[in-house]
Order: sequence, then structure tokens, then C-alpha cells
Amino acid sequence: MKKTFHLQNRFHLFFTTFFYFIIRVRNCGFFILSISLALITSPSLNAEEEMAGNNTETEIELDENTYIGFFIGSGRVYNEHVDTEGFANWGHPGSVADYDETNPVGGMLVGKRIRINGVPLRLELDGTVGNMSASTNKLDPQGLDETARSDISWIVTARAGLEHQLGPATLFTNGGLAVARISNSVIDIDFSPDKPPQEDPDDSFSDNSIHVGWVIGAGAEVPLGKNGNAKLLRDDKGWVLRLEGSYIDFGEDTYEVNHSGGNRCGPGGLHKPCLYNIENKIGIVRLAIIKRF
Repeated sequence: MKKTFHLQNRFHLFFTTFFYFIIRVRNCGFFILSISLALITSPSLNAEEEMAGNNTETEIELDENTYIGFFIGSGRVYNEHVDTEGFANWGHPGSVADYDETNPVGGMLVGKRIRINGVPLRLELDGTVGNMSASTNKLDPQGLDETARSDISWIVTARAGLEHQLGPATLFTNGGLAVARISNSVIDIDFSPDKPPQEDPDDSFSDNSIHVGWVIGAGAEVPLGKNGNAKLLRDDKGWVLRLEGSYIDFGEDTYEVNHSGGNRCGPGGLHKPCLYNIENKIGIVRLAIIKRF
């Protein structure tokens, strides 16, 4: 059933601001995720609501089109380790080690589709799980005794996007915030003739924490079964098959090794903790089956 209500033109300012914060402000990630979940799962707004004192109104058609789905796919993690001061790769400040790997992923999603002045939009929340990990032992390309590793155990994204009907298919793009549990670590192994190899805790670190980033995506959906000829949003119910690609960027984080300052940060460097920078990114391609209500 289609509902109609009215808001002042200030809604345009609110909607623009909402998209700005989704893309630009990482620190408000949990706030935006909470708001998005509330919007997706909220009941219909009251019909024919109108704010008095302003004759300029924006009409919003809210269709009862909530959907839920499950997906499987492939996630490729892209990690970049920068030896800022040339501590691991001794005397080569700024040296870069990339470590990428592809892993299977799965998860579920829930969303709501609406129209604003005839423009079809969607809000969506999804969760992805899988053993998304990669490592490299080339921080010191000569000794090969330092291993960097990154693991992403789960990702949650909150997105807003546009869609366009093209025959029986629906094309869409979206973007928003991503939150993930990421573990970044570097393990340095010391070798000596009279002892077995052992980890050097002074030149190692391990961090397992929540990271906030951003996501963009695009894809296509096709209806399954008897709704294959449906063209209008309000009539497009039933089962849908989706193919989608997403790019997620969690930015760059800085870590320290040589915690005691016992060694120099490169030839002629200072005796102090030395800095590593690590970037975590992931690309995901997924196939989903979705039920629209």
C-alpha cells in the first residue's frame, strides 16, 4: 500500500547533510548505523502529515517495500604496509609491502525502498562474515624474518542509494559507512645459533579493534518467478536475484615497533619507537537471493 505525506523544503537540506555525513565522517559511524537500522525497520509514517505555515511542500511517496536477503560471494583484501622510517627494511624509509588474498564470504542484508518526488531510493543494512585474511614476510626483503598479517572477521555496512528500472532488471548504486573487526599485526622472529627461533615482542605488535570506513557499490537485480513483468515499485514484490560489487576502504592506521627505543629507526635515526602505517581495503563480489514484502 502506498502512503503519502508532506514535508517542508527543509527536507532537501536534511537529506543532503545525511549523505555528506555518510561519506565523509568516519567518527560518527555507529550513530549513522543506528539511524539507518531504525529507518529500515520503522513502521510507516503517518499519512497526509503537513507542517503548517509554509505553502511550499515536498511530496514523499513511501511504499511498503521492505526486503531481506542472504548472499555468498568472494572478498579480496588489499593491505598495504608502509615502513615509514625504514626500520624493517633497514635504510629504506617509506618502503611498501602489499599483501592481498581472496577469500569466500557470506552474510545477510535488510533494506527498504522508497520514492521521493518519483525518484526511487533505497536504504540498506548488511553484515558480512568470512575468514578475510592475508599476510607477507617481505617487510625485511633480505632477512624475511618479519611477518605482517591482517584479518577481517566481520563487516557491517549502512548504505543509501539510487536505483533505475531497465526492462525487467533494476540497476542500482549505493554508498555509506562500513564498520569492521580488523586485526593487524607484525611478528618479528629472532634467530640465534644457541637458541630456537623466538618472537621478539619489542619489535612486534598486535591490534584487534573496531575500524570505521566507507563503502561504495553497484549492481543489478532481476525478479524471479511470476513477478518478472513487474515495472512499478509498489508492484515489484516476490523473490529477486542480485549480483553486486562493493569497494570498502578503512583508511590508514599507525602502529609502533621498537617499543623500548633500544634500536635506531633506520641508519642515523633516533632511538625511539618506530612507525608503521597499514591500510586495509576490501573488494567484494556477491550473489544474493532477496525476498521483497
